Amino acid sequence: AAEDELSAEEAGEVFRHATEALEMFRSAGDKRGEQDAFRLLCGAHRLQEHPDSLLEQATTELERWKAAGDKRGEAAMLVAIAELHQAKHRHDEALKLLAEALEILRAAGDHRMEASALLACVKSHMCRDFLEEALRDAKAAVEVFEQVQDKHGVAKAWMLVATAHIEDHALDEGLAAAKSSLSAARELKHLQREASALCMIAKLHLLKERPRQAGQVAEEALMLCRKAGIAREEGTAVDCLVQALLERGDVKKATEIAVSSVAKFQSSGNKRCEAASRRALSRVYAAKHEFDDAIREAEAEVALLREVGDKRAQAASLLMLSELRATHEQGGEALADAKEAAELSKALQDTKGEAAAYYAQIFPNILAEDYDEALEKADAARELFQDIGERRWDAR
Repeated sequence: AAEDELSAEEAGEVFRHATEALEMFRSAGDKRGEQDAFRLLCGAHRLQEHPDSLLEQATTELERWKAAGDKRGEAAMLVAIAELHQAKHRHDEALKLLAEALEILRAAGDHRMEASALLACVKSHMCRDFLEEALRDAKAAVEVFEQVQDKHGVAKAWMLVATAHIEDHALDEGLAAAKSSLSAARELKHLQREASALCMIAKLHLLKERPRQAGQVAEEALMLCRKAGIAREEGTAVDCLVQALLERGDVKKATEIAVSSVAKFQSSGNKRCEAASRRALSRVYAAKHEFDDAIREAEAEVALLREVGDKRAQAASLLMLSELRATHEQGGEALADAKEAAELSKALQDTKGEAAAYYAQIFPNILAEDYDEALEKADAARELFQDIGERRWDAR
């Protein structure tokens, strides 16, 4: 039960289930179960944003399994420690530990945990903008999960392949990968993974400037979420559908969906989905050139994301807010938002996000007639984009 909850936001429940599982497996002398349960416990600490509180214990467990000559236990603890480092954005250290774990797992022939370690590698590669490596490991994970006939893993790995392709602007390949994830999810009858894949496909159609297809898929995702009670993906589905409707010129329907969704999630207390719905409503107001209202909703989105502690999403939302303010000639506020986004991205070791935040500071500085600072930020953005091989932004 705890493993299924690792993606949920109820970190206390995850912690309780993981602790119970660990005690049960230890009492039964089930080494494999104990190892897996301890990894889940580490996951619970990550969700509660206390990753370092378990680092010392995880290191002790690593030495215990090493001394016992238990290679699987050693590898499991290496992966657990790596994931704790990931939670604190120490991705170089995480990748070193994961490489060590993969070597052990491959020698031992533990393919299922090998695939899990590969997915962990993808996370760090993506955070460091190492797209080639991320794509390599995500595809390798697909192959290993298929080898052990783990359809859940296959669906998850294909989603990461799609994400890597999107970041690399390979949209056709991303769409194919997302559809593969959707097929695996439907074969499993796993409705949450199906909803996630549908949202990904809708996003890709939007990126490919296909609003009609995007709208159809996003509406399917939204209906599925509401029918099955999948709140986690509903906010994303709403935002995709609203974008598609706006691009098709159906402002009235977009407004109705965004307004009703904000009211629904505000009432239910789902702050993450409320944030996505407010982002959608901000898009509606911006399309109607009602910029004060658009800015108000974008500010509310940032506040909600700050409250739930999603720093990566918060940085992205600050950039959207900065752009809105700059368009409305609120240069000082736009600059402050972009600077905050830069600080968050730097702390997250998100080079692309940091570069985008420097880029966002150019126009506000021009508005303030601080041309030297504008040039300095342009140079800083270009240098970072070049470092990660991001030619599309560098060309700007």
